[in-house]
Amino acid sequence: MITFRRFVYAATFILVALLSVSASPVFAHHSATPYKWSTIPVDVDVSSAPFPSSWITPLSRAMSAWNNAGSRFRFRSWNTGHNVYVSNWGQGAVARTSVTKPGGYTIIDADTALNAYYSWCDGAYVGCYDLQSVMTHELGHWIMLYDMFDNSSYAMYYKMFTNHTSFRSLESDDITSIRNMYPL
Repeated sequence: MITFRRFVYAATFILVALLSVSASPVFAHHSATPYKWSTIPVDVDVSSAPFPSSWITPLSRAMSAWNNAGSRFRFRSWNTGHNVYVSNWGQGAVARTSVTKPGGYTIIDADTALNAYYSWCDGAYVGCYDLQSVMTHELGHWIMLYDMFDNSSYAMYYKMFTNHTSFRSLESDDITSIRNMYPL
């Protein structure tokens, strides 16, 4: 038989659990952060050498994936702003994104380096990484979405694959996250 004391403990436990779940912002499977861009659109600059001109179209399509997700957030191509560039650091990550958030919750800068150690392409080809897929993922980091580890079909999946283009489009979790972070 349940005593009154056990009932109170159980009710308190359930209440604390519910409060802790509602206090931590989670949009779908993504962990959301309070960090946001104060200025929209966010300018993406590819004018720093070396950035092959043939890569501009796949980058634009990656930006469009996020721009068309039904939120007020927008990326824009510009010749000043936050950089996407190419660098060779050898084996390891195919790309690296850094986001600058000084005090407070405002993002002031984001940059992505693409690793020239690897082969890059626009499409699914053996032995090379699809630039649009990788940039769709990296631009997700610009808006403070973290890597996902539970489903390899999401654009924010933590691992990239050669001969693979399925990260080009956003899945429901990605869309829900950006809509919740930047509602219309």
